[in-house]
Amino acid sequence: MDAIGTPIKKLPPILPGMNRQGRVRDSNTVTESRGLPLLGHLPRPVKGHIVAMIGEFVGTFLFLFCAFGGMQVVNDGPRQGRRNTLPPDPAKLLYIALVFGFSLAVNV
Repeated sequence: MDAIGTPIKKLPPILPGMNRQGRVRDSNTVTESRGLPLLGHLPRPVKGHIVAMIGEFVGTFLFLFCAFGGMQVVNDGPRQGRRNTLPPDPAKLLYIALVFGFSLAVNV
């Protein structure tokens, strides 16, 4: 009983994966979602895998795009009047390593 004197109705705890009635949700049922409207007819686990696959692809593409773009800046061809073969430069190697590191940090 609470302070007013009415009995308190004991409800079972609602855990993740349960609806308000305490029943376990069926993971294979299709529900209306707000994201990826073209995949509305697929079961929820399949949609999750497709979203994860797209996310991995975009992240990997952006990482490599940023890293190779920075490396291309360093390895730009020699300007006119310079030799075609340039000696290795430790500063360029450090810059390339830094660009790959920044690209990884930004995309994680």
